[in-house]
Amino acid sequence: MRGKRRAIYLEEAEILEHTTHAANQYILRVAAPAAANAAQPGTFAHLTCDPSQPMRRPLSIMRADRSRGWLEFLYKPVGAGLAKLARRRVGEPLSVLTVCASWNSLMLIEIMFCSPP
Repeated sequence: MRGKRRAIYLEEAEILEHTTHAANQYILRVAAPAAANAAQPGTFAHLTCDPSQPMRRPLSIMRADRSRGWLEFLYKPVGAGLAKLARRRVGEPLSVLTVCASWNSLMLIEIMFCSPP
């Protein structure tokens, strides 16, 4: 795979905002500076919604702010996993693993729940 380089970022993130909107839709904003620096809106992230729900849920990155270091996701809690994500609160920690294939702007972000100390 000559000429195809990948960058991997692992960082502890934090839920900055988690708001409810019309039609049972949520916007989740997380602090993830390394991921935000490489993120492209419309690419997918795979989120672990809850430690009891091991299957990740793919969500599209709605917005990314490189200068402030955050990502935003818009989702509707359909199913058990996203219903658990909807119960997550501001200040809770998230481990963010970002794999960026620079050759085609492919981004995989896995957000996994980290137990509070």
